[in-house]
Amino acid sequence: MPQLSKVYSWLSPSTTPTSYISAIRVFFSAIGYWFFGVLASYFVIESGFTSPIWPAAGFALLVGLRFGYWTLLGIFFGAFTVTMNFLNYAWLEPSTVWWIPFIIASGAVFQAAIAIWLVRRFVLPLQDLFSFKAISLFVLASAPVASIISASISVVALQIAGQLEDKLLSSYWLNWWFADTIGVFIFCPVIISLNLLPQRKTKLFSFFVPYLLLIAVVITLFSLTRTDQLVKQQAIFDAKAQGMLTAIHKQTENILHASQTMVSIFSLFDSISFNQFQEYTVSIYDYIPGTHALSWIPEVNNSERNVYEQRMSIQLGKDYNFTQRDSSGDLITATTRDRYYPVYYIAPLASNKAALGFDIGSHPGRRSAINHALELGRSVATEPITLVQETEKQFAFLLLTPIVTHDERNLGLISTVYRAKELLGSALNDNLDSVSIKILDVTNSSTPMQFFENNLGESNIHWQGELQFAERTWLIQLSPTLESVLMTEGQEVWLVIVAGFIISTLMGLFLLSLINRKVIVENLVTEKTRALSISLDETQKAQQKIVENETKVRIILETVIDGIITFDVSGTIKTFNPAAVKMFGYTADEVLDKNVNQLMPEFDKNSAANGEPFLDIANADQRVIGREVTGKCKDSTEFPVDLAISEMVLNDQRMFTGVVRDITDRKNAKISLTNALKQADDKAIELQHYVDELSKSNQELDQYAYVASHDLKSPLQAIGQISSWIQADCADLLPEASQKHLQLLQQRIKRMENLLADLLAYSRIGRQEYQWENVNLDQLTQHVFELNCLGNGFSLVCETGNVVCRLPRIPLELVLRNLVNNAIKHHDKSTGIIHLKYEVTDTYHIISICDDGPGIPVAYQGKALEMFQTLKSRDEIEGSGMGLALVKKTISFYAGDIKIISEGRGTCISTYWPKNERTTKSIEKLPLNA
Repeated sequence: MPQLSKVYSWLSPSTTPTSYISAIRVFFSAIGYWFFGVLASYFVIESGFTSPIWPAAGFALLVGLRFGYWTLLGIFFGAFTVTMNFLNYAWLEPSTVWWIPFIIASGAVFQAAIAIWLVRRFVLPLQDLFSFKAISLFVLASAPVASIISASISVVALQIAGQLEDKLLSSYWLNWWFADTIGVFIFCPVIISLNLLPQRKTKLFSFFVPYLLLIAVVITLFSLTRTDQLVKQQAIFDAKAQGMLTAIHKQTENILHASQTMVSIFSLFDSISFNQFQEYTVSIYDYIPGTHALSWIPEVNNSERNVYEQRMSIQLGKDYNFTQRDSSGDLITATTRDRYYPVYYIAPLASNKAALGFDIGSHPGRRSAINHALELGRSVATEPITLVQETEKQFAFLLLTPIVTHDERNLGLISTVYRAKELLGSALNDNLDSVSIKILDVTNSSTPMQFFENNLGESNIHWQGELQFAERTWLIQLSPTLESVLMTEGQEVWLVIVAGFIISTLMGLFLLSLINRKVIVENLVTEKTRALSISLDETQKAQQKIVENETKVRIILETVIDGIITFDVSGTIKTFNPAAVKMFGYTADEVLDKNVNQLMPEFDKNSAANGEPFLDIANADQRVIGREVTGKCKDSTEFPVDLAISEMVLNDQRMFTGVVRDITDRKNAKISLTNALKQADDKAIELQHYVDELSKSNQELDQYAYVASHDLKSPLQAIGQISSWIQADCADLLPEASQKHLQLLQQRIKRMENLLADLLAYSRIGRQEYQWENVNLDQLTQHVFELNCLGNGFSLVCETGNVVCRLPRIPLELVLRNLVNNAIKHHDKSTGIIHLKYEVTDTYHIISICDDGPGIPVAYQGKALEMFQTLKSRDEIEGSGMGLALVKKTISFYAGDIKIISEGRGTCISTYWPKNERTTKSIEKLPLNA
């Protein structure tokens, strides 16, 4: 009998598979559940009911026990897919009704999880899975108990969604529960066989072939029985359907007779009053139940319209007008036309007042039937229409019969009105609730029109036939409801499939029990034979093992790159491997039985007084690791070695194994590395000294620019003031040339003041940190533009979308002021347009000022960013040449960049502001065009 460990090895996997294997298993679980779900649809006895067997539930238990709970994710996807297909939901049209397959799939997963837990909790601990108790618990826990969950969840979900009638609730639940139970039941032998015989392919084959043959026999018997039952049911329903068609045909004959009766009455009498018409129709209503209305439709010329309307108004005691429907479907007074066909008399009046006066000739479908009836001189039915007096959503038809007297006078038409449901109800009586009926008007086969459909749910039994009536052709499609099919359904199919699968499962378990007993006997024989052979082979194997181990040790000692030396407690060398020979220069014969201090003199210095020098070297855990000592070659050359010593006991004698490695190269590399690091440190100190000197020089240069620009302002202002006094005091004395010289002097003074101011601003950049704040770029640029552009012909266009960005306001305003000023000052026309543009990247705010001026040649774009540089003479354009230099230094301080784009006419200067508030010139700037 298999041991408990073997049971758990299959049904309780202990290892965690890789993600790749896990994905494959989930996919396999989903495909398998979907396959068995689709297979179950073959066993559906009646469309609309669940299958009497659901093998997908057994498959879910199989993969869950084999691969673990996480494979239930695949079961969910498979169940969801199958349910979507069964409910005919469109995959490409997501809808809120998808919660139904979601709940049903969750129920399938929950059922499988509970079944797995019950089997592992109560069945697997049993030693003998073929005992009556084990099989009973396995079948009970995994099948009927766990199946309650999915049946309950799924049926409740369908009932809440309106997919299931209350009267069918218990039948659905019982069918669902029974299908899951049988589905798990037939998988029980498969699960047990894969657990007990996983490595015996021959035994598995001997089980699966007979078991699958039994299943095939049951399926064949089921197919034959179901086909026979369907044939019988179809024959019964064909007879019933033919009787229903006959009843409908008889009802239409009665309708024609009633219409002809009214035509005869109008033909016999010269005139019939409204009240007389009401009296005559009473007997017809009693004779032909289901008639919705009878009416007289006179043919009225436009010149007679007022007479007819006034006459009926007097008859009714209220206004009467010819009416028609407008484009929105509302009743309005009929428009002027040559001829009218109004509803003049109608009975019963109470339920048909809305139709009184309606001109049926105003509707194309009705008018076509009128013309056809008058042309043929006999009754003609209209296409399916919605009555004017209709209060429900259903179709009706008018039977129009022309009235022609014996002297061939046309008195109009008799209209007999029938609604589809009333016509069928009077013809079929109780059959209307037990048969799904659909009637199509196929008079025009290319455009069939639906006349009636009761939507009671179809079965897989169908019948259809045509009915010719009053120049119309109706296609009548009939199908019994599920409930009526069940009433005529025998139990043979259920008995075959249920009994067949139960018997197949029991026979499978019995067959598996026989195979398992055979396996047990074979295992016992194999174990006894193995025990006898082991006793004979143990000595030979042990000797062979010793030889193999000795060979392995010898090969290792001869091929290892480290020197290996074994010696006893007195230091006498016992073995000396080839690597040690190469390292020390001695042959093995030259050092064997010699003291180890001949190779490593340091041990002679540490010898103990008791003559056992290595007892004090081996520490408490019997090894020395990584000790550096000095080795001595045969030619007396000394070299550093790394020594590791471990202790062993061989034939009750303490021995030591020393592993020696030459570390000469390692020590030389360490010395070289130390020297290189020292040189690097010296070079770093020297570079730092140069950096400090350069920083000091830059600070002194900035300080000089600041002092020079500040201290030169006072004398320059004094010169300007004196020249102003001279010009004011001597305006009448100085010749014109001298006055021009004074004006030129004042211009140069003003230019010098601007230059000093810009130079002072340039030197102040970086001396003060400004707060970063939220700046509305449009508002700030508009403010700068208004300060620089008062009264001239320039305009500003902001293309930023009113963006707010976080930047240092004052430096940003300085940059915008210089860029806007340059765009206006260097423009070659008196009018122009300046554009403000904004972009943002992961690291920068990109703010651009673009103009439509003369542009900057590519050759001068780099020069334009230098101090004191202008593209034209200062006499032509007043300026210090510091504007773009100020912009560049300001942007550079914040680790940004500036870029000039000018090809031909127009210039666009883009400034790159970092988004990181902590970024300044002290931080290494990243390349913008990387």
